[in-house]
Amino acid sequence: AYVFACPTLFSCSQASQLSLASADAQKDDQFGWSVASSADGSVVVVTARSHTVSGLFCGAAFVFSCPTASTCVQQSV
Repeated sequence: AYVFACPTLFSCSQASQLSLASADAQKDDQFGWSVASSADGSVVVVTARSHTVSGLFCGAAFVFSCPTASTCVQQSV
């Protein structure tokens, strides 16, 4: 999943880009199926609808804390 930080609401020409990945990513997880962020962009949630646990397709949501426009850290939930 990619996150773009735009300097203003309508100006993304100088946007910085972050690539988010799950620490336990698996092949065919479909990581990035849905992405949501808080209004200020400090929290990003990314889903992986085909994430498996013990061989079962359970899906997963990964929460990232983004204290700055260039740093995001995966949080455990």
